[in-house]
Amino acid sequence: MLFPGYGMGAEMVRAYPVASANIASAIAEGVGMTFKTPLEDGVAKVQIGSTASTDTFAGVTYFQYRVLPTKLVKIDEGKVPATSTYTYTLSRVPLAAATELRVVVTSALGVSTVLAYHASVVNSTQFTISGSTITVDSSFAGYSIKATYAYTPSAFEARDFYGDVRPGISNTSNMGIINVIQKGTIVTSNFNPASDWADSNPVRLDTAGTFTKAGSTAIVPNCIVKEAPSANKPFLTLELR
Repeated sequence: MLFPGYGMGAEMVRAYPVASANIASAIAEGVGMTFKTPLEDGVAKVQIGSTASTDTFAGVTYFQYRVLPTKLVKIDEGKVPATSTYTYTLSRVPLAAATELRVVVTSALGVSTVLAYHASVVNSTQFTISGSTITVDSSFAGYSIKATYAYTPSAFEARDFYGDVRPGISNTSNMGIINVIQKGTIVTSNFNPASDWADSNPVRLDTAGTFTKAGSTAIVPNCIVKEAPSANKPFLTLELR
C-alpha cells in the first residue's frame, strides 16, 4: 500500500511491460520492482522484488488501486509489568513473528535492548510469543516495550485505504504493463517491520519487493529514509532521489 508524497510529478512515473512470471500476479501498490535479465523477448520488462545484488531497481508500483492491501504494519507501545508475569499483549496477532516482529525494551534511564524471537526460550536477549502475547525476561520488569510488526487487516480495514475497489480488470493483468515511481517521496506500508529504519544500512528489496535493511539483494539507489515508522504513523517514508 502506497501514498505518493509531495514532489512526485507525472514525469517521475514510467510504465514498463511485466515479466511473464508476474503477469498474472495481483501486484499491489508500493511493491519494489527490478528489471528482468536477460531481456525477455528482447524487451526490458520488470519483475517483483530482487534475488541478487546485481539486480537493477526499476521503481515502485503505482496506481494499482484495484488490489487491496493484505498486509499492514502496526506499532504498539506499553510497559512490561513490574511483577510476574512479564508479558505484553499486542493489539493484533503478528503475521510472522520470527521474521517480521521487532521488539525493543527500554529502561527508565533510556537504555534500549533489541530482543530476538525464540520459539520457547526467554532470557536477557530473547522473547517468546503466543498468539498476540509477548513474554520477556524478568530482568525487564517495569521497562517500556515497543513492538513493530505486520498483521493481516480485516476486509473493512483494507477497504479504508482505497474505499470500495473499482470494478473491472486491472491494467496490469489486462495490458501486461505496470506504472512505477522512480523519483519522489513515497509513504508506504510495504516494509519489513523487523528492520531498524533509523540505522545507516542501505535500503534494499527482498524477493517479494518489500523494502528491508537486511540481506544481500538489490540496493535501492539514491534512496534515503525521510521518516522512520512510529506509533502515530506506522508507515515508512522514503525519498527516491
